[in-house]
Amino acid sequence: MDLSGNLSFGPFMIPLRFLAVGACLAAAILVARVPLRRHRHLRAMVTERLVNAVVIFIAAWKLTPVILHPLDFFHDPLSLLMGAPGIAGLVVGVAAALVYAGLALVRPRRLRLAGFLPLLLFAVVAAAGFGLGAVGARSATPGPPAPALSLPALSGNTVSLASLRGRVVVVNFWATWCPPCRAELPALADFARREGAAGAVLLSVDQTSTETSEEAVRAFAKKYGIVADVLLDGMGAVARAWDVQAYPSTFIVDPKGRVSAKRTGAVDLAWLRRRTAAAR
Repeated sequence: MDLSGNLSFGPFMIPLRFLAVGACLAAAILVARVPLRRHRHLRAMVTERLVNAVVIFIAAWKLTPVILHPLDFFHDPLSLLMGAPGIAGLVVGVAAALVYAGLALVRPRRLRLAGFLPLLLFAVVAAAGFGLGAVGARSATPGPPAPALSLPALSGNTVSLASLRGRVVVVNFWATWCPPCRAELPALADFARREGAAGAVLLSVDQTSTETSEEAVRAFAKKYGIVADVLLDGMGAVARAWDVQAYPSTFIVDPKGRVSAKRTGAVDLAWLRRRTAAAR
């Protein structure tokens, strides 16, 4: 089963693997209630603890980037809202939920005995969801080689990633209606000026399939002084090939054409310089 794609609602995209995990978690809670259907009080207590475990899992999953990459978080706290923790987030989330479940079963004794089977069923069904999420996350993890990219630009030229082989390339996917995209523009402009003609190349890919018109993109680029040549992803095919799940999304491509880093959410100058330096 391929869960590497997204379910699109206009400009909004929900990764299919997230839907699979959510569906399995909901099924797990329902399955866990079955053995206690004749014990209303115990069923309510077990359900409460299962829901709490799910909430703890989500919180720990989302906070994983703060634990693993604290410097990135302190440089750009808002990136936590858009970040995609991936496999590491799943591991941390499951561990936190299991710790809570274990502590919750210590007391009362009656709940510890009666709740063992529901929690066991919950773990089995939820594990299927986590497995599906892991498969989807692995298929979406950036890796060699970078997907193909060849798009028309506002300047009238056609720009391809293949023609830039041998140089570090920053591929930034954005849209005019995206507030975090506007927030990162100064950092991208500063980075492009510092790199100059001989440094890393910045490819600014607008999601034209979600825009009102090409002229709106041109006006936006002029208003905000975008220094890079804006590429037009008119059908959204390039964004899908690169598995863009939210905007903005930024990829670092090394001189051999391999994706060495990815960030979902607004970037800052420190992150760009650090990641491009590592890719050289």
